[in-house]
Order: sequence, then structure tokens, then C-alpha cells
Amino acid sequence: MQLRKFTWLVCMVLLVFSLIPRQASAAVETDELDLKVSYKNGLLFKTPDDNYSLKLNLRLQPYFIYNNLNVSVLDDKTTSSIRFRRARLLASGNMMHPWLKYETQIMFEGEEAALLDAAIEASYYKQMKFKVGQFKVPFNREFLISGIGLQLVERSLANAEFSIQRDIGIEIAGESLWDAVEYRLGIFNGSGINKTNVDDDYLYAGRIVWTPVGGGSYPYWQAALDRPERLNLAIGFGFACMPDLEVEERETQAGRLGIPAVLSARSDVTQYTTDVALKYLDFSLEGGYYYRKIKPKEDTTYGDQDANGLYAQGGYFVVPKKVEIAARYAVVEPDTPSTIYDNKRSEITGGGTYYFSGHQLKFQTNYSLINRDNSNGDEDEHIFYGVLTLQF
Repeated sequence: MQLRKFTWLVCMVLLVFSLIPRQASAAVETDELDLKVSYKNGLLFKTPDDNYSLKLNLRLQPYFIYNNLNVSVLDDKTTSSIRFRRARLLASGNMMHPWLKYETQIMFEGEEAALLDAAIEASYYKQMKFKVGQFKVPFNREFLISGIGLQLVERSLANAEFSIQRDIGIEIAGESLWDAVEYRLGIFNGSGINKTNVDDDYLYAGRIVWTPVGGGSYPYWQAALDRPERLNLAIGFGFACMPDLEVEERETQAGRLGIPAVLSARSDVTQYTTDVALKYLDFSLEGGYYYRKIKPKEDTTYGDQDANGLYAQGGYFVVPKKVEIAARYAVVEPDTPSTIYDNKRSEITGGGTYYFSGHQLKFQTNYSLINRDNSNGDEDEHIFYGVLTLQF
């Protein structure tokens, strides 16, 4: 299986390289089509009238990970590995009209290749855009940031607990309403990627962002690579409602609510989040708070459950646009209560990044200390990452 996936990946790399023109741009003429080929943060095929375009990207993240799990003095486990964090092929563009857009993303780093994104968007009016397909659920800022746009190697412990990740559905959004407010509202199957709805209940989610200073929308990228000379500030709020959510209804790539330890019975689930992000010159700061309420529709041992989590993260360029140091603190109090332990988890992460060419080519090193309170007592996990990110 691994050999087959690797062969697929090599073929994709060779295909992309074979299509790159020798000059920055070139015109390809046929009896039916006048096509312009160029490179602009990806291999771009485009018609002169802008009605059709195709942009190809290959995203690779090979990394080394060292993990030391310290459960007790007598139980110390160490592992290390070299593998791909991400290996993905992306295709996006427009068809028939400049405002009729599409995007797809296929991942190869799992046990089997899987479709992550496949969506069509009509954006004739920036105040009201319609999107249908499979894509990220509009809930929390941290997960909506692309994997290559992260300031640290991984997203926070709080994101791992509360993010809803991807699903199949319909979204209506406004890119820049009154030049200071953006919104996204969506209805989704609720079962995760590449899954049909298992019943007649849906996942309802939405997000609104206010940018009081800085002008225009605040991008979903971390790190102050653009060195804004005036303060950029964004304040966001997100919600998600999952009525009558069945046990294990949510599948892979759909968040932690598919785990029986988190959702032990058919329940009404609501989640809320609020976040703040700012950038000024070489400094950036981001943080968020999460809350979840699970109300079982059946008799359970613990009844209603509540979960809380938060994270705070900051970075500073010691060499503008090239060398950045960053750190994060996160904590989660999950909804799996017990009279013996509370499952509280915390994270402290620090690291540095060298940007060869923005987020497209960079090298990151991170160290994380994860503390868990579980049935074995306190458990510490020490993780070291070394990651190279390449997207072209």
C-alpha cells in the first residue's frame, strides 16, 4: 500500500515538473484553444478571456518526530520516525466565468489516498457567495488556516479537541460586508469527509469576523510575513449545532465527536468559540476560547457534559520576513468526567522558523510538552519536530 501511494506521488511530481514552461509564461495555441501557461504560486493554465483557469499545486511536508512518553518512573517510552506530515495535490481555478470557482485537494499521507476538498463557489457578489461540496466547516480560525500557513508545526491541543474539520454541505458567505465584517453560514451532513448523512439531522455552523482596524479582511495565515505598518486586528465568533448526533456518526477527519469516550449516547451537541488575532510589524498574536455542551437524549452515567479549552500563541521575527520565534500555551478540560481524574490536558510549545520563501518554502523546529491527567496519574509527553514545508 505504501509503495503504491509513493508511486502515485512520484508520478504527480513528474507530471507537474513536465508541465512547467521554460519561461515565466508561454502561449499554447491549438485549433480550438488559446491557452496561456505561467507560474504564480503554482502552475497556472488560463484562457485570455479569464473565463477558464486551472492552478496546480503540490504540497509536501516531510518531517522528523521524536516522542518521549513518560507515564511513570518505571514506564518511559521513546519513539522516533521520519515520515510525511502532508503530501497533497491541489487543483483550483474558475470555469465559464471568472466568478464561478472550484477547488479540490487530495491527500496521500494517510493509509489510503483520500479526497479532502471538492467544492464549487459562485462569487458574483462579494457580499453573498454560495459554495457547495466538501470543505472546511466554518467554525474556528485555527483550523481554517491552511496547514502550510501555520506558525508552529501543528495546531493547538484545543483545536484537536474542538475543531469540526471538514464535511459535505452548502455555505453562504460574505467576503467583506461593510468593509469590516465577514460572515459564513453553512448546513452540512455532519458525518465527516466522503460520507453521506446517516439520518435526517444536519450540522449547522457559522462564523462571523469583525476587523475594526487594519482595513479589509484579515487573512487566514499566521506570522507577520507582510510586516503591516499599522495594527491589523480581527475578532471572530463561531458556533456549531448538531442535534440528535448519533454515537460514532462522525467519521475520520471529522473531529473528536466520533469517539465513544467523548459522545457515549445520542445527544444534542452545541459548540461555541471566540478568537482574536492581530499583527503589527514583526509581531503577531492569536488566541481563542472554546466551549462545548453535550446533552444526552438517553440515560447516561454522567448526564449533561461541558468542555472548555483555550489557546494563546505569539510570534516575533528576529530577522524580518526570514527568522521567527514563536510559542503557544493551550489547555483543555474535556467532557469525560470521573471521580478519579478529570482528563485535563495542557500544552506548552516553542520553536523557530526559517522562511526561505514565505510559507511556500520554510523549515521549522518545535518542542512540545503535553501533560495529561488520566487514570494512570499525570502523564508527560515530550515531542520534538523538524519539518520542511514545500509548496509549488
